[in-house]
Amino acid sequence: YTMNADGSGPVNRTNNAAFDNYPAWSPDGSKIAFASTRDGNNEVYTMNADGSGPVNRTNHAAGDLSPAWSPDGSKIAFQSSRDGNYEIYVMNADGSGQVNRTNNAAFDDDPAWSWVKTRTLIGTDGSMGTAAAGFLFGQAGDVITSVVAFDAVTRNACRVSAEAITNPNQPNLLFTVKATDSLTSLMYLHDPYLPPTVVIGAGGVESATAALVSFNAATGKVALVLPYTANRSAATPIVTVVNGDRTLKGSFLGAWDGKGVNRAPNGASEVRLDARTGEILAVK
Repeated sequence: YTMNADGSGPVNRTNNAAFDNYPAWSPDGSKIAFASTRDGNNEVYTMNADGSGPVNRTNHAAGDLSPAWSPDGSKIAFQSSRDGNYEIYVMNADGSGQVNRTNNAAFDDDPAWSWVKTRTLIGTDGSMGTAAAGFLFGQAGDVITSVVAFDAVTRNACRVSAEAITNPNQPNLLFTVKATDSLTSLMYLHDPYLPPTVVIGAGGVESATAALVSFNAATGKVALVLPYTANRSAATPIVTVVNGDRTLKGSFLGAWDGKGVNRAPNGASEVRLDARTGEILAVK
């Protein structure tokens, strides 16, 4: 069967007396591979997504099932008992070129292709712009969980500095990104496949000279971004830790939390956050 993601509109796509199971969508969504007993034993079939044009792709007396498409849709992996025990085979999507890839006395089943994809963050068609002055990466273990990209009128004059940790038991990390003239963009993301949160630039504040960026040291994710303009009339923000909370005082142009929400669309003069996680507790 296929149905809408909300469960509505289920449609029987095979509609016969055989057992049809292990469905797998092709990467482009145009076909479905599945196992069927309609020829007397389990075989791997493909059909169009609407159920038309079913074709036996393995056509062997042994049991063949659990199809898995390659990322480019050109091949299908499946398990087969044709060698006396279940092995993992790979074939072309049209059924040709069937090759045993495991070939041992153990039972090998349920194949799954790795999906290696690339996403351009900075560059032509980059989700975070065509160029940047610099980056900040948040990491948990071996996994990068946040990316911050920023740009400025004078790129080579941008500077990043770490705020001193006044209490080693309060490990959220706070950085200052500062331009000598103006930051033209600053954005961050937690998932490379989703659009970034824009803090400075179109969709955020139009310009700022600097920004405070807070990371949750446990998860590596951005927890807070505070853009501001430092000049003679607006002093550099002051950071203090009192009773386990970190207080940031300054002339902030907004206060973006880790979920991408601007908690101070009209600006803020004081932001209090949990010194351990960096999450916003209060905004004034």
